[in-house]
Amino acid sequence: MSVPVDAVVFDEAMGPFDAVEWVTFITQDDKSDPPATLMPGEAIASFTVAPSVEAMAAGMQIRSDGIFAPRLVDLKLTFWPVIAPAQQLSPLFNGGGTLLGVEITIKTNSTPPRTKLRTVVLKVRQR
Repeated sequence: MSVPVDAVVFDEAMGPFDAVEWVTFITQDDKSDPPATLMPGEAIASFTVAPSVEAMAAGMQIRSDGIFAPRLVDLKLTFWPVIAPAQQLSPLFNGGGTLLGVEITIKTNSTPPRTKLRTVVLKVRQR
């Protein structure tokens, strides 16, 4: 899946050798534009964080080991993306770099449960 045109793009670029946390927030209300991910009173029952197909092809992985596993506290989602060592010197990351999507899938506690997919985007370039 290509990066959606309305995907949130982080301002800061990631270097292909970086191993740092990234934070995004899940929105919840009934008045936002675009519409919030969660309705008032709705909670997240489960979630996954994964690189898009294109990001995986570029070597992106989301760490899932121990303290680096994606975590959700209230509506704050923290995850640790990394680029596989074999692809850290890829020409994809030269110059202005490339945009890589991270897909966040949530399942809500509503009845029936709603499933939402949101994509956030990291620019990865040599730093």
